[in-house]
Amino acid sequence: MSSSHTYGVIDLASAVDFRSPVVALSPPKGCSLLDEETYFDTLAVGPWLIDLDLCPDIGAVWRKEVRDRSCGYTVFTDLALADLRRHLRKFALAELEDAPKPVFFRYFDARVIRTFLTGGFTDAQRAQFLAPFDGLEVAAADGTGTQYFEPDAAPVSAVAQGG
Repeated sequence: MSSSHTYGVIDLASAVDFRSPVVALSPPKGCSLLDEETYFDTLAVGPWLIDLDLCPDIGAVWRKEVRDRSCGYTVFTDLALADLRRHLRKFALAELEDAPKPVFFRYFDARVIRTFLTGGFTDAQRAQFLAPFDGLEVAAADGTGTQYFEPDAAPVSAVAQGG
């Protein structure tokens, strides 16, 4: 599979400086990961999906600043924006062994995804989450660079900071 899109998944609650340019986007450049009719009042602080290839100004800032912060992560995939949104939203609810009901899973939170990709997911869950991706890049927990995840590779590969 060869990457044709570079997407940013960003939590605007953690990225105040990105709110104005991001909430102005519409498909195919970007969309909210929340149901826009139900959560209209919270779109400016919710999770968003951005096609960084179609948004060069946001993409440039993303590559310099956001990818090394824990407010978002980068996905490399052949999926179209709507298909990637649909795939990610499948992970909105998670069942926990000790919880009587499903819980909201913050799949858009870089800290949560990093934790689950490095051991919180079962192998089957990890494979299902990463299946349509060429890769996923997220800020390292210690802030010294990024971690890169591939569907069929060892769980973590270090990537040098910057770039």
